[in-house]
Amino acid sequence: MAALMVVYMDINDDAWMPAYFEAVTPILAEYGAAPLAGSRDVKRIEGDLPAPDRLLILSFPSEKAIDRFMEDERYRPYRDARRAASNADIFVFENEIKTRELV
Repeated sequence: MAALMVVYMDINDDAWMPAYFEAVTPILAEYGAAPLAGSRDVKRIEGDLPAPDRLLILSFPSEKAIDRFMEDERYRPYRDARRAASNADIFVFENEIKTRELV
């Protein structure tokens, strides 16, 4: 079953980002990740959480693929750089909604 990763991020310093995207994009592809949406122009229309600096949604073939990506040694230095310069909440879930089914 497909799994989604939602990254809710506040960026303190974006100097890490060019190297991150250059190196991490091919690693993500190896795990079957496909970007679905992302933006730095996010607004909240309901609720109390503040809008993040960046919001990203990726689709993976499974939660196991996400786990393997997150544990990949090649990803570790880029993950550490991201963590040092940003705060992120990352959510993962299996997509249980069938086509045209409402939440």
